[in-house]
Amino acid sequence: MEGDEGFTSAEVDVMQLVSGRGEMRAEVAQQLQEALVARGGAESDDAEVCCIAAVGAKGSGKSTLLNELFDASFELGVRCGPRAAASGTHGVWASVVEPGVVDVGRPLLVLDLESQEASAAPSSAASGSAGSRNPSQCVSFTLALADVIFFNVYASDLGRYDAAGYALLRTMLSEFCRIFPRDDGRRTALVFVVRDHDDGSSVQTLQRMVEDDMTSLWKSVSKSDAYQDSGFDVLFELTLVTLPHIRYRSTEFRAGIDALRQRLSGQTSALLKPEFCKAVPVHALATYAEVVWNDLSDEQVASLPSQRELVAAYRCDAVFSEQHKKLRGRFGHWYSDTEKGCFLGGLGKDVDRLLRRVSRDYADGTSLFSQWPVRAEQQTRLSTFVQHNFRTLFNKQLLLLQNQTLKRFKNQLSQRISVNGAVAPSDQDTLIKGMDSWFTRRASGLVAEAFPELTFYTARLEVEAVLREFAVKFNDSPTVQLQALTRIQREASKPVKERKLGLSLVLNGVMRPRGYGNLQFVSNYLRNGHRANLVAYCKTDSVRLISARGFQASFRVQCERQTIRQRGDAAGLAATASCLGARLARHAYSRKRGPVRSFAQVFGTDAPA
Repeated sequence: MEGDEGFTSAEVDVMQLVSGRGEMRAEVAQQLQEALVARGGAESDDAEVCCIAAVGAKGSGKSTLLNELFDASFELGVRCGPRAAASGTHGVWASVVEPGVVDVGRPLLVLDLESQEASAAPSSAASGSAGSRNPSQCVSFTLALADVIFFNVYASDLGRYDAAGYALLRTMLSEFCRIFPRDDGRRTALVFVVRDHDDGSSVQTLQRMVEDDMTSLWKSVSKSDAYQDSGFDVLFELTLVTLPHIRYRSTEFRAGIDALRQRLSGQTSALLKPEFCKAVPVHALATYAEVVWNDLSDEQVASLPSQRELVAAYRCDAVFSEQHKKLRGRFGHWYSDTEKGCFLGGLGKDVDRLLRRVSRDYADGTSLFSQWPVRAEQQTRLSTFVQHNFRTLFNKQLLLLQNQTLKRFKNQLSQRISVNGAVAPSDQDTLIKGMDSWFTRRASGLVAEAFPELTFYTARLEVEAVLREFAVKFNDSPTVQLQALTRIQREASKPVKERKLGLSLVLNGVMRPRGYGNLQFVSNYLRNGHRANLVAYCKTDSVRLISARGFQASFRVQCERQTIRQRGDAAGLAATASCLGARLARHAYSRKRGPVRSFAQVFGTDAPA
């Protein structure tokens, strides 16, 4: 909403009670008071106002929530023009709810507050507005008036200090301690409205996360002695409500709005207990609002930080920047490896070690300022940064591991295809169990002790479901069966590898005329269907090998080359053997006689015996 261009928005029932410059509009307060009386909410002089306010970070949908819940007409950031959309809501906007929309039993006033980021808008600084102190002043004003405060936050921003607007919550806690005495016993209903909840996390898990965040914020707040030993629950009654996405799950969103409206209705509403009422009479609303705002303005001007506090803030910020730089560098490497498809098996332990080291270094560097809240704030920011980036990396790594598991499962299924082109159900179950164990072992390394809420249980169930679905479709897939058949044919058509080196013993019986030797040596080599034979034989009778002069053997060497056209063809081998004599004669060589041209020259006769 634009804060300095008029008292009302496009609808006359929405009015700007406090401007973006921090000015209370007394005439608007009077109009709101008259509207409450005119709409039948004040039947007696002592009727009290019921006030519900919405706070949160810029763009968190506060105005949308109020419009849907109370049928109001607060302007939205997307409809306020470029300037307003960039800066968010300024000041405090108010609207009187029509009778019958929500039956709370009292006149109902709703407030839409300035966000933390809106206070730092350039337009406010340029115009000399009080934007730097406006958010805390608006929060203090709301605490003095509201029965119920809706803190609007997106589910993805929970736990993130800046994105969730936790600075505004911390201001709320601090201002409550300052405004209300401990023995006053006054409380306010604080309702966390978690937007865009996709049912991925249970409401109980979100409730614990919110309670832990509130406890951490409460510990970092400077408190008076009366509040030192108390918890934040003495100030606020914490409630959590979840709403799905307004556009993609509009039906469930409307149902959630109706359920929240029912919780606000009736005299015994759990969100509108008598102890939450600030007891502001309807006829005194304008005066009460103006006096409270002026008192808060005077106190804010006087509350300047001390020199010691400034030194603490500077030193804590310097150490924070140093540790934050280390975290960015380390997470940057992890992000880069993840984008390359690398699985980080020990990510959980690495993150635990990194967080412990950074926390220790930050604590050592800021030990002199342990009593200042700024130290705890920066420590929380470091932890939140680690948590947010680890959650992102954790989810990316789980997705990568899921894809690797499915790919591994496909390969193992293909290897187990039987002759009929299918995988037996028992084999499928065995493979699925093996993949589940493999996935669990690797995913366990991603879990960090510092963030126990991040588990792989859901991802494990998703993997098992996908594997079973794929296994069912696998046997019916023509493409897979064709690939399997091709693989089987390729395996069957591979040639039998021949041994390149072999040793054999052959016993031959040969009858030859006397005077010709019976001793011969045969060696052959086979490659690609070609055989080379080397034959050495003695041409002298074995009885004449030994004489008075010693060993007098005379040998011939023959070479032969054969081409075997069909492996295992006995007829072809027999035909080859029948021509052996002629081929030996053509390729024989004699040391004494030189080349031999006829069979008779080889054996000394016309025909072998």
